[in-house]
Amino acid sequence: MANLPGMTDLSNNGLSGMVAVNGDKSGIINLNLSNNNFSGSLSFLNGMTYIQKIDVSDNQFSGSISGLGGFSVIKQFIANNNQLTGSLSSALAGSTTLGVLNVANNNLSGTAPTLSQNMDTYDISNNSFTGDIGLIASANGSQVFSYLNIAGNTGITGDLASIKHDANGFAISFGGTGVKFDANKLAALKVSSVSYDGSVGTKLTDADVTGLDTISTLTALNLANNNLTKIPTLPQSQQMVTVNLAGNKIAAISQADGSNLQAALGGIGTNVINLAHNQIASTVPSALTAKGPVNLTDQSVATLDPSLIKRVGDKITIKLSDVNAYAGQDGYTVTIDPTNGVSYDAATGTITLDAAQYPAGSSISLPVSIANGNQTWNPAGDGSYNKAGLYYSANFTLNGTVPDVTYTSDTASSQGSAASSLAASVSASAKEAAAAASDANSAYGVVSQYASDHPQDAAISTALSSAAVASAAANANASAAASAASNAQAIAATVNSQVAAGNAASGSAQQSAWSAAASAFAGLNSAVAAASTAANATGVAANSAHSAEAKGADPAASDYASGATLTATSAADLGSQAKALAAANSDNPDVQSAASAASDAVAAASSNAAKAQSAATAADSYAALASAASDGPAVKSYALKASDAASDAKAASDAVAINLASAASAVSAGKDAATAASDAGSKAQQAA
Repeated sequence: MANLPGMTDLSNNGLSGMVAVNGDKSGIINLNLSNNNFSGSLSFLNGMTYIQKIDVSDNQFSGSISGLGGFSVIKQFIANNNQLTGSLSSALAGSTTLGVLNVANNNLSGTAPTLSQNMDTYDISNNSFTGDIGLIASANGSQVFSYLNIAGNTGITGDLASIKHDANGFAISFGGTGVKFDANKLAALKVSSVSYDGSVGTKLTDADVTGLDTISTLTALNLANNNLTKIPTLPQSQQMVTVNLAGNKIAAISQADGSNLQAALGGIGTNVINLAHNQIASTVPSALTAKGPVNLTDQSVATLDPSLIKRVGDKITIKLSDVNAYAGQDGYTVTIDPTNGVSYDAATGTITLDAAQYPAGSSISLPVSIANGNQTWNPAGDGSYNKAGLYYSANFTLNGTVPDVTYTSDTASSQGSAASSLAASVSASAKEAAAAASDANSAYGVVSQYASDHPQDAAISTALSSAAVASAAANANASAAASAASNAQAIAATVNSQVAAGNAASGSAQQSAWSAAASAFAGLNSAVAAASTAANATGVAANSAHSAEAKGADPAASDYASGATLTATSAADLGSQAKALAAANSDNPDVQSAASAASDAVAAASSNAAKAQSAATAADSYAALASAASDGPAVKSYALKASDAASDAKAASDAVAINLASAASAVSAGKDAATAASDAGSKAQQAA
């Protein structure tokens, strides 16, 4: 690079390589090379006598900076996030004009520089500086600085009380140093922001952070990655904007904690409550989320309490909602590692394990994750916020041991009560099994009737076989459930007898009761399944029967329509005869009347024949729909409509037959009238 202008900004361009500046550098006032991939040393800065701002941050510069110098009016030196080594040059460390110094995240060492008289921002974090904080922020330097970050320099020690500062509200970050955390001294300094991240060095405990509520000027707090087990009491000023307690060991948020945070935080839309990477399994007070977004991602849970593992017959249950309050709640998704023999009921928040695969004494280790879908913090149109965000996810492993029996109480009375309750439950199951068997028997009877009505229907024949097997199975399982219930009642009587004698029931007696219960429950489940099979067979048979009925209605309707058409044709022939009589006897009113009646009957016959044909077409359509339908109600409905259409065709056909008879009668009457008139004429001629 040669002859750079006084204000040079090459930031954020993805540039790389070593930097060399040739020619006169004294005219360069502001140089910004940040956020590129430049490498090599910073020696090219030497000779920039009148430069005021240097920003070479976020590159890959390396090498010692001890030799940098010649900056007579430097105001800002920003070189964070590089690989620089050595100590700060005297030109920087001793500058009286320097207001911003940021060399964070390098490999610098040596004595930490004292704040210059005009220093506002001082960040030497995450290096290897040594020194005393009282010398860094001494009476000889700036006493109105706003930001002091010495975190991650384990060699910096001293007492907070030795800091000299005359203005209110500066931010300090000193985690990972030898400076002891003292809330009362911070309160005396009237700090506005405190950060003590325990990722490096000494971790804070609950006792270390007492007195935070005395810092009335506090607006931001970062105590991430320490060993806190509870939310500390904060200043009740309603002016805090961020609280970061991520990476601690906090296990719950009580209502009192919620009130504490509410009173500390300011207006809605400005706050971030970061409680990620803790062990929080309790729900968050709803009023707290109205203050701002609450980050509860990546929570862990300690080892599972053995008392939460229950064994009931052949099932082992863990009430996940007893482990984590969000399990089973709307909006929260639970994911359990798909291990064989494990299932989860989202409605009850219960994990069930197959006892055959998890025998007594075996270990349980189940990875679980719980998360909500609310990941949005939405600004309203007026700039405020209309929806608080609760970002929650918990990832943990349930560890425990399968118990031998469920009831292990050492009191005889509780064991007797447990046995009696079990017997009552099993008896109820046996009754349910009997009811299921009755349902299966009824279903078999219905299918049998369908088979009798439609002996040639293969589908109904198959359904009959299925219903017969299901009915037999339901009866057998109901009998097994009844036997198991009787056995459980006998065992319960034995347990109660021991209780009456003042002895605790043995584990084997309790286990026998559970085994009997398991048999009864299995009988119930099998009986219900068999009843369901029989019911399905009934549905298949009903569909087939109704479809057959619809198909039968179709040809019947067609026959009626064909008959009606033929009859109407015969009626039309009679109509032709009536017309011929009328023409031949135009002066005979009786003949004319009979011919008219015959014509009306013919017209009615034609109309009814058309109705018969229309009904037959409808019957054919409904029969096709019944054949194509899959669910029972639809098949039955179309079958009934096909039958009704066939009935309509028959009625229309019958009407045509009546019309034919009327036409024949009218033609006969016309002929009689014509004959009578002819006879009368002959007699009159003879008389003349």
